[in-house]
Amino acid sequence: MGKVVSKAIDRTTGGDGVDPGLAQVTPDQVDFAFGQVTGGTGRESLKLFQYLESKVTGDKLPENRVPIKGMFYGETKSEQSVTGKYYTLEREINIAENQLKARNSAEAKTAFLKENPEAQVVSQMKSANSAITRFNKQRKAADARGDKEEAKRLDGLILDRRIGVIEAFEAAKRKE
Repeated sequence: MGKVVSKAIDRTTGGDGVDPGLAQVTPDQVDFAFGQVTGGTGRESLKLFQYLESKVTGDKLPENRVPIKGMFYGETKSEQSVTGKYYTLEREINIAENQLKARNSAEAKTAFLKENPEAQVVSQMKSANSAITRFNKQRKAADARGDKEEAKRLDGLILDRRIGVIEAFEAAKRKE
């Protein structure tokens, strides 16, 4: 639900796939707002929808998103927190990449990179996404075999890749 609504908001407020619209919201922000407006029943309904969707797609659902069970998890520097930050940065980096591609001259690209250091992390983000896709496929296979140790190892590799991109992004921002 959050993905569809956040894309609709972006397009409605002038986003065109290269530049973001006036209002930028992540799918998690949409889900959070939905939960705030609808209260506990709405949040648990949303978790139920996400849980059923994960069963159909085979995607791994974080424990804090499982209906009822998720009420016992708190916000920390967990895998979910890192993942949320990673996806937020991915959006920023993708926007910067599209804007960089739209520059025609080498001079304009160089100036853009100086003003937007997040664009310098594009290749690292792409590399991380390729690795994460590969690790997720391997993880599904490990789950299918019942190999919990391998699945846990792959989760660690995925988390390490995400943290690497986050740290590179933050280092690029500090150079501003």
